[in-house]
Order: sequence, then structure tokens, then C-alpha cells
Amino acid sequence: MGKISVAGVIVIAKVALIFLAALSVVLLILYSGLRHRSRLARRRRQGRKVGWGKIPLSSIYEISPHFERNERGPLASTEVRHIANDNTPGGVSDYESWILCNLAKRAKSIFEFGTATGKTTYLLGANSPTETTVYTLTLALTEHASYQHASGDARGDFANAIKESKFDQFVYSGTTIARKVVQLYGDSKTFPYHTYYDCMDLIFIDGSHARSYIESDSKNALAMLRAGGYILWHDYRGPDVTPGVFEALNLLSDNMPLIQIRGTCLVLYQKPLDA
Repeated sequence: MGKISVAGVIVIAKVALIFLAALSVVLLILYSGLRHRSRLARRRRQGRKVGWGKIPLSSIYEISPHFERNERGPLASTEVRHIANDNTPGGVSDYESWILCNLAKRAKSIFEFGTATGKTTYLLGANSPTETTVYTLTLALTEHASYQHASGDARGDFANAIKESKFDQFVYSGTTIARKVVQLYGDSKTFPYHTYYDCMDLIFIDGSHARSYIESDSKNALAMLRAGGYILWHDYRGPDVTPGVFEALNLLSDNMPLIQIRGTCLVLYQKPLDA
């Protein structure tokens, strides 16, 4: 082999330095991304355990007398029919689902904002009394263009809402629970709710996470809620993950007693019996 000239060595050294510099940049970007994800994960865990500071945090056992436990854990009276969350699109955690299913046991009329796969719809129907009706609202596949993005809504909220509205068959479809379900279609900002005013015992808000939709859905839910009934909002995950939910519920908490359920991203409101 021939000898490499001094000029050749210099070129090789420059190429190596450029490669090392580029590799350093890539590694720095990857490291920054991992740190950011780790920070978000820590904040989410912190938010579920100690809250976000604005809305008070309480155990479900302190909130509702229908949840009981002893040193061995929850009592058998809290048993529910259940389907695990195995990466279910738009799904809630198993613990959150257990809470919703127990609240459904005493509800005669239930309204759900955001059907998604229909898994939660199915569970609400499966764990509620025989005479219960579950109303669930989603955008039809042909109505995606009617989504009303507002200034101030996070950019990703539209894409997430459309992604969770892509189903035309649901978990409850073809089951014995289907007879208890009334599937409604439309944009939740413009849907005519007046038929359901003051009729609902349990309302679950898990549609679009955009602030304008949370504000609109909350207003309509409050109009539909019967005295003594519950509203639960999902995805109160803090300002980094769901800023629209976070901002809207924090603002709403200035005017009504909202509670974040410990260990979840659920926020709960119960309408007074004398309201």
C-alpha cells in the first residue's frame, strides 16, 4: 500500500472531526428528548399523586360513600364487570374505569362526551341498572369537517379528536348492552342538548381536549345534570400534556367545587341535592 500524504491525513482528520461533531449533536438531541419525556412522566405521576395545586385532590373513598375498603383493599361491594385497557385508543386507566363503573351502578341516565372505541360506553352500560340508558356522542366519519377549532386551542387537539372519532363500529356493537345505548352523532359544540336538560345522573366528558370544547362541553353537561348527579372530566394531566383541559377546569374551579381523584386524571363534580 502507498503512503498517505500529509494532506490526506489532514482531510481524514477533518472528516472524522465533522463526523464526531454531528454524532455529538445527534446524541445531544436524543438526550434532551429523553430528559424532556422523563420530566413529563415525573410531572404526570406527581400530578396524579399530589395534584396540580389549583384543584384539590382527594381519594375516591373520601369523596363517595359507595367506595369502601379495609386493610385488604377495596371491598367486594365495589366489584364491577370490566375490560382491561390494553392500549385502547382514547381509553381510560383500569383504576379510572373501576371508579366510573361503580358510579354507574346507581345511575338511571348517563351521558358520555366522546364515544371513541365504545369501550367505556359498554362498561357504563354493563355496570348500570337494567333500565339505564347510556347516551354517547361522537363525530360521525362524515362530520369531521364540522369540527370548530378556536383561537387559543392547542394545535394537536384537532388531530387527536379526529383520531378518536374514526370508528363506526364500537365495543358495545352486537352485544346485549347495545340495547341500553343511544348512539348520538354531531359536533358537541352545536349538538341540541335541550331534550336532556336536568335528566342525567352521571356525565363523562372525554371528547376533544381543546379548551373551547372543554368549556362548551362543561356548560352543556351542567345544564343536563340532575341534582345529586356527577360529572367527571378525563385527562386533567397538567399544562404540558393537555393544556386545554387544565386551563378550562382550573377556571371552572373558581366557581364550583371540583375535586381531582387521587391516582387518576379524573376531576369530579357532584351537584348538590338541593340545587
